Amino acid sequence: MMKMEILSKYVLCTSLVILFFSCTSVQNDIFFDYTKNWRKDALGCMNLRSKEYSDSINDKFNFINKREKNLIKYLGKSDRIRSNENYRYLIYYFGTNCHNGAIIDTVDHCYLQYRINLKSNKVLDYQNICQ
Repeated sequence: MMKMEILSKYVLCTSLVILFFSCTSVQNDIFFDYTKNWRKDALGCMNLRSKEYSDSINDKFNFINKREKNLIKYLGKSDRIRSNENYRYLIYYFGTNCHNGAIIDTVDHCYLQYRINLKSNKVLDYQNICQ
């Protein structure tokens, strides 16, 4: 009888652990699909990226205090990187005016910028900037 109770508790705990990780995996897969167009639109030249899409991504998956590699997994390689002694800035352009796959510098452009702490390698904050 005692063995049966132990086995029953073991099976229950194992099932809960499997259920938890499978739900997390499904959620990550859905989010990865949701950001597919963002990753596809390098420099924002295809106009698949927008401020609304940027806001939506950040609302659905809060990257603050997440590792930089998680951000890159979902948003892809940044279009530009700036850095100083304390921070790295990952820049993703959106709503861009392009010619032959290159940004036209003489017109205004917008970008999503993430600030990464170089010591922790975690996202500190982000902002949408238009100039």
